[in-house]
Amino acid sequence: AFGGTIAGTPKILCAIDYWPTVTVQRTVAFASDGAIYRDDLSASTWSSLVAGLSTAGSVPMFCLGGAESGTTNDRKLFFADAINTPKVLRADGAAMANITNPPVDWATKKPRLFVVAEGFLLGAAGNTLYGSKLNDHEDFLSEPFTLAVGAGDEEYIAAALSFKSGIVVWKYPQGVYYVQTANIDRTLWFPSKVGSAGASGPMNAVVTDNDVLWVSPSGTFHLLSTTQAHGAVKAEDILHRQLGNTWARDHLDLRRLNLAQMCWHGEKLQAMLACVPAS
Repeated sequence: AFGGTIAGTPKILCAIDYWPTVTVQRTVAFASDGAIYRDDLSASTWSSLVAGLSTAGSVPMFCLGGAESGTTNDRKLFFADAINTPKVLRADGAAMANITNPPVDWATKKPRLFVVAEGFLLGAAGNTLYGSKLNDHEDFLSEPFTLAVGAGDEEYIAAALSFKSGIVVWKYPQGVYYVQTANIDRTLWFPSKVGSAGASGPMNAVVTDNDVLWVSPSGTFHLLSTTQAHGAVKAEDILHRQLGNTWARDHLDLRRLNLAQMCWHGEKLQAMLACVPAS
């Protein structure tokens, strides 16, 4: 626990450092009891923002949004996990709510992740990216936008990150795509496949100083700069020569890589992967 213990001592499945304003810092966490909690600024006590969420099959992630382009809107925190109806925390509110105007498809096909690109909030469900209105991250209906990424190629979009003038999109179990987003006209956005290695979960990738690093479902590690459709996952693995063929299965629980979280320490120039060990 961060300071104080959450009542009932549930396990924390996913957490984020959330700044609703420049002077207010919160830790928000999704726990194994199906509730999302917010700390009291010092993490000594916790309050529930929403309860009763399903945890079976959940792959949770948080995404910072709000403060939309050309508006004075509050910052918002979005939650998706492929199982539950996505949630949003508006500013430093005391409760999370459903998104105001979600895509119709999300009634039966829940999004796995959110990503902000070119000022839009995009959610991924199945093989499709759904885009919000530019000045309202909760409105996916007024100016609806969808983009199929590798439809029929792999099972679903597992991860996505905004990088430079585009979105890097990973499919499960394989395939990585790059969507050029420099044009404000979203009808001109188009996904191009740039590599073979996919991802298992939404937190399996991270932007480094000038590149993108991720771990694939087979436990291999990849950089976007060295991934240009080599045709084989092993050929793209940047650590294959150093670690060999057995390192991943000896050290990682590959079945639960979908829950792993990668982060980048800019001062130390280090990437870290929080994951379930093989044992």
